[in-house]
Amino acid sequence: MEYDKPFLSYEEQLEKLKNTYNLKSYNHETDIMLLKTISYYDLVNGYKDCFMENNKFIEDVTLADIFLFNNTDKRFQNVLFLYSVYVENIFKTKMAHLISQTRGVEFSQYLDISKYHSPNPKRNKKLEDTIKNIITAHNHSQDNPTKYYRNNHNHIPPWILFKNVKFTTIIDLFSFLKKDEKLAIISEYDYFSTNKLSDDKKIELFKNMITIVRKFRNKIAHNYKVIGIKLEKPYLNLRDISYISPHKFLSSYDIKVRRGENDLYAMVISLFFLLEPSFLKLFFISELGSFDKVEDCKTYFKACNFPNNFRENIENIKSVLMAELKNK
Repeated sequence: MEYDKPFLSYEEQLEKLKNTYNLKSYNHETDIMLLKTISYYDLVNGYKDCFMENNKFIEDVTLADIFLFNNTDKRFQNVLFLYSVYVENIFKTKMAHLISQTRGVEFSQYLDISKYHSPNPKRNKKLEDTIKNIITAHNHSQDNPTKYYRNNHNHIPPWILFKNVKFTTIIDLFSFLKKDEKLAIISEYDYFSTNKLSDDKKIELFKNMITIVRKFRNKIAHNYKVIGIKLEKPYLNLRDISYISPHKFLSSYDIKVRRGENDLYAMVISLFFLLEPSFLKLFFISELGSFDKVEDCKTYFKACNFPNNFRENIENIKSVLMAELKNK
């Protein structure tokens, strides 16, 4: 069989890039080293939308240019990943507190399926699977602290068990809380205490935000492409965001072109709203602002479809947050 993607040596890969895709090469040894460091696929296919036109590299683009862009991308993704871990931990902490308070601290109490609510009978199977997944973690997880509690204590409370339960499973469990319980959790997040949105819209927006964070976090963790990626679902209702935010993340033009609806910018927006307390928001915004000093950041933010005034917005938000914290 003649394979359409045959094995190519590093030398052959470089020749293909030069002859077929018009890549410039100023230092042969450096180019080979870069191909050995980051794969042909990651360097080329991962960033072709940023550096190619009509399936040819833009004039004078080199592998070193793409590598530096990749470095900016990875460092930015690391910031998003770090704060997505905070978001997960904050959410699990709030879920564990509510469930312990309302259902008990022993697993036969807080994992009693009758204590959860499925408004749609078609979702009953999903509820059963969610509870089973958490019970499995309770009975079989080999990770601490669950394993330690199983061996050394007479019960495993939610605030321990949830540390070893998948983020997606805890989000699913949230879906099966009673409406007033969902609102109790959401109300602990600063910008969701507004009266400008109905309770149902608050719940929908919160659930979509936390799901967007989870989905993009998983892509980042598995080294998948995130630049230019749009999730099939869920998506943010951009006008609802404008109702709950005192900060101008989105202009009327951004809303018109649906920027921040289901792309990487949607993750940035979601992280900001889901970080608590305010000083974590400030840390996050400050780290985003540090990319203002990176030469490639303008090109990078454009490739990510961020607003043209993204860096200016970040500085404005940072100033407001610092003033708010100073007055507290």
